[in-house]
Amino acid sequence: IKTAEDIRRLQEMVKLDAYQIGRAAMGNPFVFEQIREGMKSNTLPPKISSERWLKAVLNHLDGMIELLGEEAGCREMRAQFAYYVRGVRNAADFRDRLMQTEDRQSAVDILLEVAERRG
Repeated sequence: IKTAEDIRRLQEMVKLDAYQIGRAAMGNPFVFEQIREGMKSNTLPPKISSERWLKAVLNHLDGMIELLGEEAGCREMRAQFAYYVRGVRNAADFRDRLMQTEDRQSAVDILLEVAERRG
């Protein structure tokens, strides 16, 4: 399940008591809100702004740093960064660079570029 439309399509085929979002939430913490709003309004949700996206990624990064320390937190975030940049033009380049980050500032510098690319 990735969108409210996925749920509607399944409801036409079978009776749903519940549904599971799963991997669609990886790198997209907004998916829950988008599906909820899509089910209410029967419309496609607006694209998440780059500012809001960046705020969410940095919140995630800062939480990991608070929990594990800067070096370990940045290392643990590498896998999550791959999900966050999915679908962005030149994602492979950003992903490669983010996989090498060892401190918050270098991650932030790259994430600012990604946010700009997202438009």
